[in-house]
Amino acid sequence: MYHISHFSLAIRWGLLNGNPFDGLATTVRENRERQEFVPWSNVLKVIKVAPTIEWKALIAFVRLVGPRVPSELVGLTWADVDFVAKRIVIKSPKTKHHGGEHAVRSCPMFPELVPYLEKQSTLLPTLVDGSDTPRRWLPGLMLSRIVKSPIGFEGAYCKGRS
Repeated sequence: MYHISHFSLAIRWGLLNGNPFDGLATTVRENRERQEFVPWSNVLKVIKVAPTIEWKALIAFVRLVGPRVPSELVGLTWADVDFVAKRIVIKSPKTKHHGGEHAVRSCPMFPELVPYLEKQSTLLPTLVDGSDTPRRWLPGLMLSRIVKSPIGFEGAYCKGRS
């Protein structure tokens, strides 16, 4: 969408005679031909060869919860993961400007995900220092690698699973 405003500005300033994008659709539409269901059994094969517990947890989390990556992972803390209620709170920077229910959603913590999150939680420091600082569930180094990764991690939305 930014190209539209850039070209409009260039036309207004007299740098261009017209917008080469005029007449093209500007809305994003889903392409059902590109959609592919990935069975959990295939995801387990990827998890099996993942190099670390962090990667195993990330792959399981993305597949079973379906957050936007990296934007919804960056702010995720252990306070958002409720092992008792089996729910995960996802804060969405992309839709928070709409307010209300668009800013936050609650997803189920499927039983298949629990062991990966439990292993991940044992690796991270606890709040024994009395600090109120929420701890990220993925270490900062891991997040920086995800942000820089050319791989588009996108999971199934939290509405369903296989």
